[in-house]
Amino acid sequence: GMAESILTHIRENGTVKSSHFKRTDGQKGTWWNWKDEKIALERLFNVGDLMITARQSFQRVYDLRERVLPDWDDATAPEYEEVKRHMVLKSVQALGVTKAAWIADYFRMSKKSTAISLKELLEAGELLTAKVEGWQDPGYFHPANQAMVEAAAQGKLPVSKTTLLSPFDPIVWDRKRALELFNFDYRIECYTPAPKRKYGYFTLPILYKNAVIGRLDPKAHRKEGIFEVKALYLEPDVEVTDDLVSELKTTLQDCATWHKTPQVVVQRSDPPELAALLRD
Repeated sequence: GMAESILTHIRENGTVKSSHFKRTDGQKGTWWNWKDEKIALERLFNVGDLMITARQSFQRVYDLRERVLPDWDDATAPEYEEVKRHMVLKSVQALGVTKAAWIADYFRMSKKSTAISLKELLEAGELLTAKVEGWQDPGYFHPANQAMVEAAAQGKLPVSKTTLLSPFDPIVWDRKRALELFNFDYRIECYTPAPKRKYGYFTLPILYKNAVIGRLDPKAHRKEGIFEVKALYLEPDVEVTDDLVSELKTTLQDCATWHKTPQVVVQRSDPPELAALLRD
């Protein structure tokens, strides 16, 4: 079949990208209108016959698994239960101090198996618990984060840099966690019909001093070299200080420069006076 012929082609000719396969129906290929070959590549990748060895202009470059990982031996693969425990350990380490309910979402694992793995790891002493003010249930953390947890308990956590977050950043990706931990209610609205959007097409959360303090609706106009902030919304309890204005200016300029649209234009804000301060 097609999958076998793709494997043979790669074996004999080397790596491929999906763009190496030409359509024969006269249509242009787009990512939502996948060609049969692209689907076959995805399946071969999902079952582990192919691996991604590089990316070129956002395109995956596929090669045979035995070339990418020549020493791999299925017989030495860890047991499934061990893999699940490892994933739970990695999740808890990444989440800092976490509620049990937040762990499964990090790697999209089943809640039931995550609960079993969590219990086993606690009994083995591989995860630790902390009492968190305002939480009925215990918080869980990885021993590697012990110093950070102790610093947090003393109010001595290092202050984060000010930055714009991707909608897919783990800080905001789990909506329930973002709401409970940062009191920040976030959803990406690009799939919401324009009239029903509350904040904008692709809003980016703003991280400032270990808090998520707002969001902005950006658009990069590459031809004109303009980075437009259609609207910037601070959360209701955020105070506009000189430091905040300065940090936001730097952050917006950094993002604009990275996009090669160096001129920042802030159209409006909530509170209204912030836009003018950012223009100064």
